[in-house]
Amino acid sequence: MTPPLLLRLTEVFFAQIFMGIYVYLLIDFKAPFLKWKRTWLFAALLILAVNLLIIFFFGYSEAYLKVWPLTLTIPYVAITFMASSSRKLYVMFNLFTVMYIAVFSIVTGMTASRLSGEDWAQLPAHIICLAAGLFMVLRLRKPFLKTAKLLEKGWALICCMPLLIVVLCLICLPQIMGEGSVVFIFVSYISLVTGLFIYLLIYRFFIKVIEEQTASHQEDILRVRRKNAEDRLRLAGENKALLLKYRDTVVSAIDSLEKEASSGRDTEAALDRLSKTADLLSAGHGRRYCRPETLNTVLDQYARRAEEKGISMTVEANISREFDVNETELAVVLSNALSNAEEACMSIPRQERRAVSVVINSRGRQIAAEITNTCRGQVSFDENQLPVSQRGLGHGIGVKSMEAFCRDNGGILSFSQDGDTFSVRILV
Repeated sequence: MTPPLLLRLTEVFFAQIFMGIYVYLLIDFKAPFLKWKRTWLFAALLILAVNLLIIFFFGYSEAYLKVWPLTLTIPYVAITFMASSSRKLYVMFNLFTVMYIAVFSIVTGMTASRLSGEDWAQLPAHIICLAAGLFMVLRLRKPFLKTAKLLEKGWALICCMPLLIVVLCLICLPQIMGEGSVVFIFVSYISLVTGLFIYLLIYRFFIKVIEEQTASHQEDILRVRRKNAEDRLRLAGENKALLLKYRDTVVSAIDSLEKEASSGRDTEAALDRLSKTADLLSAGHGRRYCRPETLNTVLDQYARRAEEKGISMTVEANISREFDVNETELAVVLSNALSNAEEACMSIPRQERRAVSVVINSRGRQIAAEITNTCRGQVSFDENQLPVSQRGLGHGIGVKSMEAFCRDNGGILSFSQDGDTFSVRILV
C-alpha cells in the first residue's frame, strides 16, 4: 500500500466516523428506539467498510470521486430517513448540517495542503475541523431535537441556508483541488464563515422556540393551579353558607335523635331528617373523584362543563397520593386530553350520542389513564400515530404538550380510533 493511498484511507475513515457521529446525534430515532439505533449503526459501518474497500482496491481516483454519492451519500441519506421518527424537512437540516461541516473540513484540508505543499497536511487540518464540528453539533443537538418536536413550519427556509453555502463551496472545490486561483479559497471561506453566523442565528431561534413553549406550558400549569384555588374558595364559601343555613336543622335533628334514643322510641324519623339534611349539605360540595386535589379539580371542572353542554361523562378514578410525576403537570395533560374530547363531542349534533369516559388508576407509583370520546368522521394520524389537527395546523399545542410530558417522564402516549370512538392512553 502506497503512502498516498494510506493517507486517503485514513482521511476517509476519520471523516466518516466523525460525520456518522454527527448524524447519529441529530437523529430523532423512531420507536422501537433501540432497534433503529442498532440498525442505523450497522448500516453506517457497512457503508463505511464498503467505501474503504473500494478505495483500497481501486484507489482514490477521479472515478471514485464521481461515484461516491452513490456509494456513500445516498445510502447514508436513505438509512437516516428510515431510522428517523419523521420524514419532514428537519431530517434534511440534519444532513445539510453534516454536509456543511464536511465541506468546511475538505476546504480547510485542501487549503492546508496547498499552502504547505505537503499532502500529509490535509489530515491534521481535517481532524481539527471535524473535532470543532463535533463541538458545534453537541451544542446544537438538544435545542434541535426539541425544536423538531415543536416547530411545524419554517424548516424549508432553515434548510436552505446551509444548503446554499454547501452548494457554493462545492462549486469552488474543484478549483481548490486543482491549480485554481486563491480567489476560490477566499470565496469558500467567506461562505463558510457566513455559515457559522447563520448557525448561531439558527441556534438562537431554536432556543427562542423552546423558551416560548416552556412559557406556554408554565402558563397552563398556572391556569390549572388558579382554577384549583378558585374552586376551593368557591366550595369553601358554599359550604359556609350551607352550614349557616342548616345549622339549626342539624342541631334540632341531633337533639331529637338523642331524646328518642334515650327514651327507647323509634328513631327512624329523626334519622331520616338527619339524612336529608346531610344530603343538602353535600349537594354544594364539588364532586369527589380522587384524592389528589388538583386532578380532582380538573375532573370536576370538565364533568360540570360536560353536563352543561349535554355530554354524558363518566369518571372512574382510583389514584393514590403517591406517584412519581408532578401532579400539576399531569393535571395539565389531563386537561388537554379532556379539552380535545369535549371539542370532538361538540362537533356531533346534539340529538346524536355525545359521550366521554375517563378511567385513571394507580399502578404502584405509576399512573395509567384512558380517555375515550365519541367522534365524527375519520381522524388523521401522522407516521408516528399522532393525531393531526383538523384545522391544518399540525398536531396542535395540546398533543405536543402531552407528548413532551410523556417523553420527559419516560412514559407512553398512544392514540387510536375504532369507528366513532377515539381513545387516548397515557402511562407514566
